[in-house]
Amino acid sequence: MPDRGWHRKLGVQVAALLAIAVIPVGLIAVYQTARNARAFEEQRNDTLVALTRQAALREETAIQRASGAAEALGSMLVSGASETSETCSELMRIYVDSQSQASFAGFIPPDGMVTCSSAGRDLDLHDRNFVAEMNRDHSTMIWANPNGEVSRTSVLIVSEPIFAETEWIGNVIISIPHSRLRINEQVTGSLVPIEVITFNPDGAPLTAERGLDELGPLLPRDRPLVELATLPAQSFEATALNGETLVYAITPIVDRAAVAMSIWPEEAGEVQTSAVPTTLFPFLMWAISIAVAVFALDRLVMRPMRQLHGRMDEFARHRRLRAVSAGEIRSAEMRQLSMGFEDMADAIIHDEAELENSLHEKSVLLKEVHHRVKNNLQMISSIMNMQIRRAQTEEAQTILRRLQDRVLGLAAIHRNLQDVEAQGRINVGKLLDELAVHTLASSTHASEKVSITRDLDSVVLYPDQAMPLSLLFSEALGNALKYVAPDPETGRREIAVSLSRDESDKVTLEVSNSVSDLGQADGDTGLGSQLIRAFLHQLGGQLTVGEDGGRYTLRVEFQREDFEPQPQKDY
Repeated sequence: MPDRGWHRKLGVQVAALLAIAVIPVGLIAVYQTARNARAFEEQRNDTLVALTRQAALREETAIQRASGAAEALGSMLVSGASETSETCSELMRIYVDSQSQASFAGFIPPDGMVTCSSAGRDLDLHDRNFVAEMNRDHSTMIWANPNGEVSRTSVLIVSEPIFAETEWIGNVIISIPHSRLRINEQVTGSLVPIEVITFNPDGAPLTAERGLDELGPLLPRDRPLVELATLPAQSFEATALNGETLVYAITPIVDRAAVAMSIWPEEAGEVQTSAVPTTLFPFLMWAISIAVAVFALDRLVMRPMRQLHGRMDEFARHRRLRAVSAGEIRSAEMRQLSMGFEDMADAIIHDEAELENSLHEKSVLLKEVHHRVKNNLQMISSIMNMQIRRAQTEEAQTILRRLQDRVLGLAAIHRNLQDVEAQGRINVGKLLDELAVHTLASSTHASEKVSITRDLDSVVLYPDQAMPLSLLFSEALGNALKYVAPDPETGRREIAVSLSRDESDKVTLEVSNSVSDLGQADGDTGLGSQLIRAFLHQLGGQLTVGEDGGRYTLRVEFQREDFEPQPQKDY
């Protein structure tokens, strides 16, 4: 009896086990992965940006002090505290002497002729690019000069515009030698950047820990500095010009005037917020869910299915049905499936026994029918043989012999149908070979030297095609024997027959015979030709006849077809 307990249902058991696995997997994996991913990205970004800002702290301070000092000096110039170039220059020298970092301070008017500076002499800078830039853009400017105008060393220059009320009157610039700046000395901890640089909004480097000359290979390949200068504080991973994959962190240090960027090894992007990587959580949950699902499916479905498959295979091979105990199958559905298979197997065995008996009876009856038809046709042939001997004219004897050959051809077909193991399928190659031997033996040309070359492949056809093909072959061979003539070269009477089938199931039959110089008579109006065309119509094939090189060839091509039972009619 089928198990009616709802807890034994396969769907209930699989759903319960999968629910236990999927609920924590879905909730924990999604939540933990998203949380850890966000925390990782935020912490890595904040950490690298903070370390970048820390690394550039001294430079930021130096730039801000220089900017503030330039504004203060400019205010003093506007207020009239230094009315002459001498007093202005003295003011600049006092500032430079009081600062440990600055090496030059000066006021540059729009024409570039410097008369107020800490250098103590006049400077002509009208042809410098930065002077033209100051005239175009009246804002804070910072740039680097590898060969300072006064110190002749690499310097960082901070330029502040000076306005008298609303009118721009020039810029105060302050130079700081790069040798007095130590960008990376403030960085502490296990993470130390490869390089820390600063650059202005135009993408021109200002300072670098290793020096500006060695900076190029470490810069991002596909992200120019001028583009990075417009971005907010962040970190990203990119390929450097030297081909390495590096981590970059950028942060503005002076509003709209300077940006700091630190360069880190690729490992810096793998900073973890905990001892366990966040990517491991969803993997563990996935592994647990898969293990539970596989265990459930194997125990409740796959194992019983394998057992059922083994029983089916054993039944298919040996017709043996192995019994199983109730404990081997745990689910009610699989138990019902097993019981259904057992019922089906019993029905199959019973039906096969009845079918085998019926098939045996029909096979015996069919063999008997073919045997009786063959005997009757042979009896008709014997009667015709008696009539041939009584015929008064040679023409009558020829007609009767030709008719007798056709009857014997039908008898040969039924003899083959009687002998074949697989009823209904005939090896046409073997049948045509027998017909060729029999036709030559019973022909009036048997006493003459006629040779038949046979190249007949084993082609299996159903009677619907085998019978018209064999009858067509008999007629074609009879015509060949009738018109065969000595070959002009060899002097022998030669007939060649062939049968073949290609990969597309096209069957080709050829019958050729040697002819005399007069050619072969046109037999289109004869009975044999009419029969050939009638049999060809049953085959649904094509007929080709022609004479070439002293041989007359008849070729028949048709498509091999499977057996199609006739539709039953309702009366």
